[in-house]
Amino acid sequence: MKYYYDWMIDVKQARLEQRRENFSRAINLLSKQSEKEVIDDENIAATLHFFEMAFELAWKLLKDYLEIQGVIVNSPREVIKKSFQLEYIDDGVLWLEMLDARNSISHMYEESMAKELFLCIKERFIFPLLKVGELKCRD
Repeated sequence: MKYYYDWMIDVKQARLEQRRENFSRAINLLSKQSEKEVIDDENIAATLHFFEMAFELAWKLLKDYLEIQGVIVNSPREVIKKSFQLEYIDDGVLWLEMLDARNSISHMYEESMAKELFLCIKERFIFPLLKVGELKCRD
């Protein structure tokens, strides 16, 4: 039984490292895109897409950290709440706003709403995502 447990830890650790690499690439794309000064349709669309990608990987990365600690959670909302509770993230309310924003992207049809979310990503959402990339597993 001990060998199985060790094997599972190794698998989870490998998945965590792969997810961390993917997240790092996604957050770099989002950071570079959001630094552009031009506010046009192309920049807005790219920023929203990269945010969606980075957020998806961020909550899954948090889920991996939690699982390695023995905490089993399934949905993004549960992951956010537990991550806040265990102080992996600083602002649970902001993360829930980010989740709602991510969920709204595929239903966003008005240019004004897209521009509003674009500005919100640049001004409020990037920093908490960057902090997830700095997390380390706790023993």
